[in-house]
Amino acid sequence: MADAALQWASTGADCWFLVPDPTQVRVHSRQRPTLIDLLREAEWGVSFRLATVPVGRLFEFGTASYRANVYAHLLARDVPAGVPVIVSDDSAVWAGATALAKRHPIIGVLHADEEKYYSLAKANASRVAALVGVSHRISNKIASLIPESRAAIATIPCGIPIAAAEIADNSDTDGTLRLTWVGRIQESQKRISDIPKIAALVGKSGVPVRLSIVGDGPDRDLLAASVSAAGLSSSTDFLGWLPKPEVTRVLRRSDILVLPSNFEGMPLSVMEALAVGCAIVASRTSGIEDYTRHPLADGCLWTHAVGDVGEAAQCVKKAHDVPHAIRRARARRFAASEFSIERNVQAYRNLISELPPPDMRAEAGSRFRHAATAAASVPVATWRSARLTIQHMIK
Repeated sequence: MADAALQWASTGADCWFLVPDPTQVRVHSRQRPTLIDLLREAEWGVSFRLATVPVGRLFEFGTASYRANVYAHLLARDVPAGVPVIVSDDSAVWAGATALAKRHPIIGVLHADEEKYYSLAKANASRVAALVGVSHRISNKIASLIPESRAAIATIPCGIPIAAAEIADNSDTDGTLRLTWVGRIQESQKRISDIPKIAALVGKSGVPVRLSIVGDGPDRDLLAASVSAAGLSSSTDFLGWLPKPEVTRVLRRSDILVLPSNFEGMPLSVMEALAVGCAIVASRTSGIEDYTRHPLADGCLWTHAVGDVGEAAQCVKKAHDVPHAIRRARARRFAASEFSIERNVQAYRNLISELPPPDMRAEAGSRFRHAATAAASVPVATWRSARLTIQHMIK
């Protein structure tokens, strides 16, 4: 979303980015940099209007209604009436934004073929101006779930910045096929236990394989056990979470990104891999399936049935058979054509131009309500914070 905001700003248009600021107060989950840390530290070259408010333990541990009201208060305070609002996937953000739906056209984005997103769409169908699915499967399901809704429904994949210059070929020449996986290590969605099975089958066919795992998550031990069972411990690198430039470096040195998920939306990791010349072997899930017959996908994207490890391994071998330089050039051309941030923002511009105008005279909201939700949130935040502290003491 920050990349999209920057693209909007680069055209000279006004653009606001709303985000709570936990950096001025002690918040429990500050081990990793916050979004606002990254926004402030980056050298963008252009600027958008950063609208923020300090938050602390009441926001982190309090009620959902309080968090929603913080977002509504911030929106009403800093953003002029009539400005369209594209919300993130946090239910509190949806609730806060739709509280001002008469004042702002609200655009809800569904990022995955997952029940939590469909529930958000159903619950807010009467208050949003538009619902956007990042794949045709998601958009079609939205339409079937809310046939009576007046909300516009569109399919707009996410976009990424794509460097104009060609990237030097940094691949090794020792004949090793470099496979990479990027994401949250979670079996239920990502089907991570299939990754070493696929790599092992490819290795048995006579192709040396090196596997890189970028990310972390609740099922890391399961993945490590699967790697060991497949006999790949000495040829697998667990890299953990990496800064974005480091992820790009890993993908640039990789031959193929493998993604055997049970379900997806339209994965950013796929776009980022293609943009630096890394081919894709993925299960036919939401988003990926939209491009299986795309003419530019030939020679850089291969798909297989969910759970079919044998077919996945065959896809990897087919990718390996394509000369590296050809595979790399096709991947970059595909990404530039379909997944640029410029294409993404233009699609949103087109959608917004077709939405009915909001009520510019609508009230922004009540300060009393903000104070009331804060008061009601105090005991909940106190209890949750105390419980977490006790758990840490026990450990």
